[in-house]
Amino acid sequence: MKKYLLMLTMVAGLLGIPATTLVAQTPTIAPTPNPSAVPVVDLTFGTSLQGRAITGTRFGNGPRKLFIVSNTHGGPEANTYQLALALLEYFRQNPQQVPADVSLYIIPTVNPDGLAIGTRFNSRSVDLNRNMDTNFDACPENDWNQTVEGAYGIVSDTGGAFVESELESQLVRDLVLDASAVVWVHSDGGDVFPAFCEHGPSIALAQAYAEASGYRYDRYWRNYMITGGMHDWAGALGIASITPELSTGELPDFDENLRAVQAVMARSEELLPLVTTTVESTTNITMPTLLWRYWRAHGGPDFFGLPISPVVEYQGWPTVFFAEQHLSLVPDGAERMQPAMRGEGGLALWQAYLLDQRSTSYQVR
Repeated sequence: MKKYLLMLTMVAGLLGIPATTLVAQTPTIAPTPNPSAVPVVDLTFGTSLQGRAITGTRFGNGPRKLFIVSNTHGGPEANTYQLALALLEYFRQNPQQVPADVSLYIIPTVNPDGLAIGTRFNSRSVDLNRNMDTNFDACPENDWNQTVEGAYGIVSDTGGAFVESELESQLVRDLVLDASAVVWVHSDGGDVFPAFCEHGPSIALAQAYAEASGYRYDRYWRNYMITGGMHDWAGALGIASITPELSTGELPDFDENLRAVQAVMARSEELLPLVTTTVESTTNITMPTLLWRYWRAHGGPDFFGLPISPVVEYQGWPTVFFAEQHLSLVPDGAERMQPAMRGEGGLALWQAYLLDQRSTSYQVR
Protein backbone atom coordinates (compact mmCIF):
# COMPACT_ATOMS: atom_id res chain seq x y z
CA MET A 1 0.00 0.00 0.00
CA LYS A 2 2.74 2.45 0.96
CA LYS A 3 4.62 1.61 -2.21
CA TYR A 4 1.91 2.63 -4.64
CA LEU A 5 0.97 5.74 -2.62
CA LEU A 6 4.61 6.83 -2.77
CA MET A 7 4.67 6.25 -6.53
CA LEU A 8 1.49 8.30 -6.90
CA THR A 9 3.05 11.21 -5.03
CA MET A 10 6.18 11.07 -7.19
CA VAL A 11 4.16 11.00 -10.43
CA ALA A 12 1.98 13.88 -9.30
CA GLY A 13 5.07 15.91 -8.45
CA LEU A 14 6.63 15.32 -11.84
CA LEU A 15 3.43 16.49 -13.56
CA GLY A 16 3.19 19.59 -11.41
CA ILE A 17 -0.01 18.40 -9.75
CA PRO A 18 -0.36 19.01 -6.01
CA ALA A 19 0.27 15.81 -4.10
CA THR A 20 -2.40 14.83 -1.62
CA THR A 21 -2.07 12.83 1.56
CA LEU A 22 -3.70 9.42 1.20
CA VAL A 23 -4.76 7.46 4.25
CA ALA A 24 -4.65 3.75 3.50
CA GLN A 25 -7.27 1.44 4.93
CA THR A 26 -8.00 -2.22 4.37
CA PRO A 27 -11.00 -2.56 2.01
CA THR A 28 -13.96 -4.32 3.61
CA ILE A 29 -15.53 -5.52 0.36
CA ALA A 30 -13.68 -7.45 -2.32
CA PRO A 31 -14.67 -9.41 -5.41
CA THR A 32 -13.99 -13.12 -5.62
CA PRO A 33 -10.29 -13.44 -6.53
CA ASN A 34 -9.45 -14.63 -10.01
CA PRO A 35 -6.96 -17.50 -9.56
CA SER A 36 -5.77 -17.45 -13.18
CA ALA A 37 -3.22 -15.01 -14.55
CA VAL A 38 -4.90 -11.65 -15.14
CA PRO A 39 -3.62 -9.72 -18.18
CA VAL A 40 -2.62 -6.12 -17.57
CA VAL A 41 -2.48 -4.09 -20.78
CA ASP A 42 -1.46 -0.43 -21.11
CA LEU A 43 -3.36 1.32 -23.89
CA THR A 44 -3.16 4.61 -25.80
CA PHE A 45 -6.56 5.63 -27.13
CA GLY A 46 -5.61 8.81 -28.94
CA THR A 47 -4.47 12.36 -28.31
CA SER A 48 -5.97 15.63 -27.16
CA LEU A 49 -6.26 18.71 -29.34
CA GLN A 50 -2.80 19.82 -28.21
CA GLY A 51 -1.33 16.39 -28.83
CA ARG A 52 -1.19 14.97 -25.30
CA ALA A 53 -1.77 11.23 -25.07
CA ILE A 54 -5.02 9.90 -23.63
CA THR A 55 -4.16 6.56 -22.10
CA GLY A 56 -5.54 3.87 -19.86
CA THR A 57 -4.95 0.37 -18.57
CA ARG A 58 -7.06 -2.76 -18.91
CA PHE A 59 -7.05 -5.38 -16.16
CA GLY A 60 -8.52 -8.74 -17.14
CA ASN A 61 -10.26 -9.80 -20.33
CA GLY A 62 -13.77 -10.75 -19.23
CA PRO A 63 -16.86 -9.89 -21.28
CA ARG A 64 -18.31 -7.49 -18.69
CA LYS A 65 -16.43 -4.23 -19.30
CA LEU A 66 -16.28 -1.67 -16.48
CA PHE A 67 -14.73 1.70 -17.35
CA ILE A 68 -13.50 4.19 -14.74
CA VAL A 69 -13.14 7.53 -16.56
CA SER A 70 -11.59 10.38 -14.56
CA ASN A 71 -10.67 14.01 -14.95
CA THR A 72 -13.06 15.32 -17.57
CA HIS A 73 -12.71 18.74 -15.95
CA GLY A 74 -8.95 19.13 -15.96
CA GLY A 75 -7.03 21.18 -13.41
CA PRO A 76 -9.84 22.09 -10.98
CA GLU A 77 -10.64 18.37 -10.58
CA ALA A 78 -7.06 17.11 -10.45
CA ASN A 79 -7.97 14.96 -7.45
CA THR A 80 -9.97 12.70 -9.77
CA TYR A 81 -6.76 12.19 -11.76
CA GLN A 82 -4.88 11.38 -8.55
CA LEU A 83 -7.59 8.86 -7.64
CA ALA A 84 -7.25 7.10 -10.99
CA LEU A 85 -3.47 6.88 -10.61
CA ALA A 86 -3.89 5.34 -7.16
CA LEU A 87 -6.43 2.83 -8.46
CA LEU A 88 -4.12 1.97 -11.34
CA GLU A 89 -1.24 1.24 -9.03
CA TYR A 90 -3.42 -0.73 -6.62
CA PHE A 91 -4.70 -3.05 -9.35
CA ARG A 92 -1.21 -3.39 -10.83
CA GLN A 93 -0.22 -4.83 -7.47
CA ASN A 94 -3.46 -6.83 -7.09
CA PRO A 95 -4.71 -7.79 -10.56
CA GLN A 96 -6.13 -11.05 -9.22
CA GLN A 97 -8.93 -9.01 -7.61
CA VAL A 98 -10.50 -8.50 -11.03
CA PRO A 99 -12.97 -11.38 -11.52
CA ALA A 100 -12.64 -13.64 -14.55
CA ASP A 101 -15.83 -12.27 -16.15
CA VAL A 102 -14.73 -8.60 -15.87
CA SER A 103 -12.44 -6.31 -17.83
CA LEU A 104 -11.59 -3.24 -15.75
CA TYR A 105 -10.46 -0.16 -17.68
CA ILE A 106 -9.00 2.82 -15.79
CA ILE A 107 -8.51 6.07 -17.72
CA PRO A 108 -6.81 8.76 -15.60
CA THR A 109 -7.80 11.74 -17.77
CA VAL A 110 -9.74 12.46 -20.94
CA ASN A 111 -8.80 16.13 -20.70
CA PRO A 112 -4.99 16.21 -20.43
CA ASP A 113 -4.84 19.72 -21.89
CA GLY A 114 -7.14 21.10 -19.21
CA LEU A 115 -5.11 19.24 -16.58
CA ALA A 116 -1.85 20.75 -17.84
CA ILE A 117 -3.26 24.25 -18.34
CA GLY A 118 -5.15 24.25 -15.05
CA THR A 119 -8.60 24.85 -16.52
CA ARG A 120 -11.94 23.07 -16.36
CA PHE A 121 -12.25 23.24 -20.14
CA ASN A 122 -10.25 21.75 -22.98
CA SER A 123 -7.76 23.87 -24.95
CA ARG A 124 -10.61 25.41 -26.99
CA SER A 125 -12.51 26.50 -23.86
CA VAL A 126 -15.20 23.85 -24.28
CA ASP A 127 -16.65 21.96 -21.31
CA LEU A 128 -16.30 18.34 -22.43
CA ASN A 129 -19.07 17.26 -20.05
CA ARG A 130 -21.51 19.54 -21.90
CA ASN A 131 -20.47 18.53 -25.42
CA MET A 132 -22.04 15.08 -25.90
CA ASP A 133 -25.10 14.24 -27.98
CA THR A 134 -27.87 13.81 -25.42
CA ASN A 135 -30.63 14.70 -27.87
CA PHE A 136 -31.77 11.14 -28.58
CA ASP A 137 -32.91 10.08 -25.11
CA ALA A 138 -36.47 10.57 -23.88
CA CYS A 139 -35.69 13.62 -21.72
CA PRO A 140 -35.54 17.00 -23.50
CA GLU A 141 -34.33 18.77 -20.34
CA ASN A 142 -30.78 17.45 -20.77
CA ASP A 143 -30.48 18.04 -24.52
CA TRP A 144 -27.18 19.49 -25.74
CA ASN A 145 -26.98 23.26 -25.85
CA GLN A 146 -24.18 25.68 -26.58
CA THR A 147 -25.21 27.76 -23.57
CA VAL A 148 -24.74 25.67 -20.44
CA GLU A 149 -24.62 25.76 -16.68
CA GLY A 150 -21.19 24.87 -15.37
CA ALA A 151 -19.44 24.86 -12.01
CA TYR A 152 -21.47 26.65 -9.33
CA GLY A 153 -24.27 27.12 -11.88
CA ILE A 154 -22.34 29.75 -13.87
CA VAL A 155 -23.94 30.18 -17.31
CA SER A 156 -21.59 30.37 -20.29
CA ASP A 157 -21.38 29.46 -23.97
CA THR A 158 -19.01 26.54 -23.40
CA GLY A 159 -21.06 23.62 -24.74
CA GLY A 160 -19.13 23.63 -28.03
CA ALA A 161 -20.09 24.71 -31.52
CA PHE A 162 -22.13 21.53 -32.05
CA VAL A 163 -22.55 18.11 -30.44
CA GLU A 164 -19.25 16.27 -30.05
CA SER A 165 -17.40 19.11 -31.72
CA GLU A 166 -14.26 18.36 -29.72
CA LEU A 167 -11.60 15.78 -30.48
CA GLU A 168 -11.68 14.53 -26.89
CA SER A 169 -15.49 14.10 -27.00
CA GLN A 170 -15.24 12.07 -30.19
CA LEU A 171 -12.62 9.85 -28.57
CA VAL A 172 -14.87 9.25 -25.55
CA ARG A 173 -17.77 8.44 -27.91
CA ASP A 174 -15.82 5.63 -29.58
CA LEU A 175 -13.98 4.47 -26.46
CA VAL A 176 -16.86 3.10 -24.38
CA LEU A 177 -19.33 1.81 -26.99
CA ASP A 178 -18.83 -1.78 -25.83
CA ALA A 179 -18.98 -0.96 -22.11
CA SER A 180 -21.25 -2.72 -19.66
CA ALA A 181 -20.88 0.26 -17.31
CA VAL A 182 -19.02 3.54 -17.04
CA VAL A 183 -18.13 5.41 -13.85
CA TRP A 184 -17.48 9.08 -14.70
CA VAL A 185 -15.50 10.45 -11.73
CA HIS A 186 -15.92 14.15 -10.84
CA SER A 187 -15.56 16.41 -7.81
CA ASP A 188 -16.82 17.75 -5.52
CA GLY A 189 -20.29 16.93 -4.29
CA GLY A 190 -19.90 13.87 -2.07
CA ASP A 191 -22.69 12.06 -3.90
CA VAL A 192 -23.39 9.57 -6.69
CA PHE A 193 -26.08 10.02 -9.34
CA PRO A 194 -27.12 7.97 -12.39
CA ALA A 195 -28.11 9.06 -15.88
CA PHE A 196 -30.93 11.61 -15.76
CA CYS A 197 -33.49 9.68 -17.83
CA GLU A 198 -35.00 6.61 -16.22
CA HIS A 199 -32.53 3.78 -16.80
CA GLY A 200 -32.71 0.86 -14.41
CA PRO A 201 -29.12 -0.42 -14.78
CA SER A 202 -27.72 3.08 -14.13
CA ILE A 203 -29.88 3.56 -11.06
CA ALA A 204 -28.92 0.15 -9.64
CA LEU A 205 -25.23 0.83 -10.25
CA ALA A 206 -25.39 4.26 -8.60
CA GLN A 207 -27.15 2.88 -5.53
CA ALA A 208 -24.60 0.09 -5.15
CA TYR A 209 -21.68 2.49 -5.61
CA ALA A 210 -23.14 4.90 -3.05
CA GLU A 211 -23.71 2.16 -0.50
CA ALA A 212 -20.15 0.83 -0.77
CA SER A 213 -18.42 4.21 -0.89
CA GLY A 214 -20.48 5.99 1.74
CA TYR A 215 -21.38 8.78 -0.68
CA ARG A 216 -24.92 10.15 -0.70
CA TYR A 217 -27.16 8.71 -3.43
CA ASP A 218 -29.00 11.32 -5.48
CA ARG A 219 -31.36 10.51 -8.31
CA TYR A 220 -29.80 13.37 -10.30
CA TRP A 221 -27.39 16.30 -9.83
CA ARG A 222 -29.37 18.60 -7.59
CA ASN A 223 -27.60 21.92 -8.17
CA TYR A 224 -28.51 22.58 -11.81
CA MET A 225 -29.40 20.80 -15.03
CA ILE A 226 -26.47 19.19 -16.85
CA THR A 227 -26.91 19.31 -20.63
CA GLY A 228 -24.73 17.30 -23.02
CA GLY A 229 -23.32 15.23 -20.16
CA MET A 230 -21.29 12.08 -20.73
CA HIS A 231 -23.31 10.14 -18.17
CA ASP A 232 -26.61 10.92 -19.93
CA TRP A 233 -25.18 10.17 -23.37
CA ALA A 234 -23.98 6.73 -22.20
CA GLY A 235 -27.23 5.98 -20.39
CA ALA A 236 -29.19 6.69 -23.57
CA LEU A 237 -27.11 4.00 -25.29
CA GLY A 238 -28.12 1.45 -22.65
CA ILE A 239 -24.80 1.61 -20.80
CA ALA A 240 -25.05 1.60 -16.99
CA SER A 241 -23.72 5.10 -16.34
CA ILE A 242 -23.08 6.96 -13.10
CA THR A 243 -21.22 9.98 -11.75
CA PRO A 244 -19.60 9.83 -8.32
CA GLU A 245 -18.58 13.25 -7.04
CA LEU A 246 -15.60 13.14 -4.69
CA SER A 247 -16.14 14.74 -1.27
CA THR A 248 -13.81 17.69 -1.81
CA GLY A 249 -11.82 19.34 -4.57
CA GLU A 250 -8.52 18.24 -3.00
CA LEU A 251 -8.68 14.68 -1.59
CA PRO A 252 -8.85 11.70 -3.97
CA ASP A 253 -11.08 9.60 -1.67
CA PHE A 254 -9.09 6.51 -2.57
CA ASP A 255 -10.48 4.12 0.04
CA GLU A 256 -14.09 5.08 -0.63
CA ASN A 257 -13.80 4.52 -4.37
CA LEU A 258 -11.70 1.37 -4.10
CA ARG A 259 -14.42 -0.15 -1.91
CA ALA A 260 -17.04 0.88 -4.45
CA VAL A 261 -15.18 -0.53 -7.47
CA GLN A 262 -14.57 -3.79 -5.62
CA ALA A 263 -18.23 -4.00 -4.61
CA VAL A 264 -19.39 -3.45 -8.20
CA MET A 265 -17.07 -6.15 -9.52
CA ALA A 266 -18.22 -8.54 -6.79
CA ARG A 267 -21.77 -8.12 -8.13
CA SER A 268 -20.76 -8.18 -11.79
CA GLU A 269 -23.57 -10.43 -13.02
CA GLU A 270 -26.12 -8.07 -11.47
CA LEU A 271 -24.55 -4.68 -12.16
CA LEU A 272 -22.47 -5.15 -15.35
CA PRO A 273 -24.89 -6.39 -18.02
CA LEU A 274 -23.49 -8.26 -20.99
CA VAL A 275 -23.53 -6.47 -24.34
CA THR A 276 -25.70 -8.75 -26.51
CA THR A 277 -28.55 -7.59 -28.78
CA THR A 278 -30.85 -4.58 -29.02
CA VAL A 279 -34.24 -4.11 -30.67
CA GLU A 280 -34.44 -0.85 -32.65
CA SER A 281 -37.63 0.75 -31.34
CA THR A 282 -39.08 2.15 -34.59
CA THR A 283 -38.67 -0.92 -36.81
CA ASN A 284 -38.45 -3.68 -34.17
CA ILE A 285 -35.37 -5.03 -35.94
CA THR A 286 -32.99 -6.91 -33.64
CA MET A 287 -29.28 -6.34 -34.13
CA PRO A 288 -26.05 -6.72 -32.12
CA THR A 289 -26.00 -4.07 -29.40
CA LEU A 290 -22.57 -2.87 -30.44
CA LEU A 291 -23.81 -2.27 -34.00
CA TRP A 292 -26.90 -0.45 -32.69
CA ARG A 293 -24.80 1.74 -30.40
CA TYR A 294 -22.43 2.64 -33.22
CA TRP A 295 -25.39 3.52 -35.47
CA ARG A 296 -27.05 5.60 -32.77
CA ALA A 297 -23.86 7.35 -31.58
CA HIS A 298 -22.71 8.25 -35.09
CA GLY A 299 -25.87 9.95 -36.27
CA GLY A 300 -28.60 7.34 -36.15
CA PRO A 301 -31.53 7.84 -38.53
CA ASP A 302 -30.41 11.36 -39.47
CA PHE A 303 -27.22 10.00 -41.05
CA PHE A 304 -27.80 6.33 -41.86
CA GLY A 305 -31.58 6.21 -42.06
CA LEU A 306 -33.61 3.55 -40.25
CA PRO A 307 -32.66 -0.14 -40.47
CA ILE A 308 -34.38 -1.95 -43.33
CA SER A 309 -32.91 -5.45 -43.02
CA PRO A 310 -32.35 -8.13 -40.42
CA VAL A 311 -28.76 -9.05 -39.60
CA VAL A 312 -27.32 -10.85 -42.63
CA GLU A 313 -23.90 -12.07 -43.63
CA TYR A 314 -22.44 -9.66 -46.18
CA GLN A 315 -18.87 -10.02 -47.38
CA GLY A 316 -18.26 -12.38 -44.47
CA TRP A 317 -19.40 -10.04 -41.69
CA PRO A 318 -22.68 -9.56 -39.77
CA THR A 319 -24.32 -6.60 -41.48
CA VAL A 320 -27.43 -4.45 -41.16
CA PHE A 321 -28.65 -2.40 -44.10
CA PHE A 322 -30.07 1.03 -43.36
CA ALA A 323 -31.95 3.30 -45.74
CA GLU A 324 -28.83 5.29 -46.67
CA GLN A 325 -25.83 3.12 -45.75
CA HIS A 326 -24.94 -0.25 -44.27
CA LEU A 327 -22.92 -1.19 -41.19
CA SER A 328 -20.88 -4.34 -40.66
CA LEU A 329 -19.71 -5.55 -37.25
CA VAL A 330 -15.92 -5.86 -37.23
CA PRO A 331 -14.57 -8.82 -35.20
CA ASP A 332 -12.61 -7.46 -32.22
CA GLY A 333 -13.04 -3.97 -33.66
CA ALA A 334 -14.11 -2.52 -30.33
CA GLU A 335 -10.59 -3.07 -29.00
CA ARG A 336 -9.39 -0.74 -31.76
CA MET A 337 -12.25 1.73 -31.11
CA GLN A 338 -13.70 0.90 -34.54
CA PRO A 339 -16.36 -1.75 -33.90
CA ALA A 340 -18.20 -1.22 -37.17
CA MET A 341 -17.37 -0.56 -40.79
CA ARG A 342 -19.72 1.75 -42.62
CA GLY A 343 -20.32 1.42 -46.35
CA GLU A 344 -22.16 3.31 -49.04
CA GLY A 345 -25.31 1.73 -50.33
CA GLY A 346 -28.48 1.30 -48.34
CA LEU A 347 -31.83 0.47 -49.88
CA ALA A 348 -30.53 -0.14 -53.42
CA LEU A 349 -27.76 -2.44 -52.19
CA TRP A 350 -30.17 -4.33 -49.94
CA GLN A 351 -32.50 -4.89 -52.89
CA ALA A 352 -29.58 -6.19 -54.94
CA TYR A 353 -28.61 -8.45 -52.06
CA LEU A 354 -32.13 -9.92 -51.96
CA LEU A 355 -31.94 -10.71 -55.63
CA ASP A 356 -28.58 -12.44 -55.23
CA GLN A 357 -29.35 -14.47 -52.11
CA ARG A 358 -31.73 -17.36 -51.74
CA SER A 359 -31.82 -16.90 -47.96
CA THR A 360 -31.29 -13.78 -45.87
CA SER A 361 -31.40 -15.54 -42.53
CA TYR A 362 -28.37 -15.03 -40.30
CA GLN A 363 -28.05 -15.78 -36.64
CA VAL A 364 -27.77 -12.58 -34.63
CA ARG A 365 -24.62 -12.57 -32.57
